[in-house]
Amino acid sequence: MGRTLRQFAAEAEDAEFWGCDIHEPSVAWAREHLCPPFRVFRCEPEPRLPQADGYFDLIYAMSVYTHIVDHWAGWLLEHRRVLAGDGLLLVSFLGEGMIEPIAGEPWQERRIGMNVLRSGVSFDRGGPNVFHSPWWLRARWGRAFDIVAVASSRR
Repeated sequence: MGRTLRQFAAEAEDAEFWGCDIHEPSVAWAREHLCPPFRVFRCEPEPRLPQADGYFDLIYAMSVYTHIVDHWAGWLLEHRRVLAGDGLLLVSFLGEGMIEPIAGEPWQERRIGMNVLRSGVSFDRGGPNVFHSPWWLRARWGRAFDIVAVASSRR
């Protein structure tokens, strides 16, 4: 959370920026080093945010859905709930460019869909890794959002 949030220090002078994480040490660090101008809080693994419906104009989830094994659909719906009608959800995902370096496996587009590695590993040890194929994202996430673009980065 803090690695990305701190990049918006100048913008936080004129706009409200929030950060949340399930990892309490990360939240504590951000509270100590980044607040103010930012606002941070700890969330639970189950989807529920304290903000009102339509609160955010932009939600970015960098390296979030890359670790959500359970409740991914609930989190998508929760993000939709707190996002303004004309808002934007920007999400990173692990795909073709990362499977070989992380898992040592070749990418198999038709077989991946949503592929979980290291399931059950604690977040203190990096947590699980979740890979997604673009076709799977369009088919599943497209039920909750109009997908504007899916871009991949190959290493």
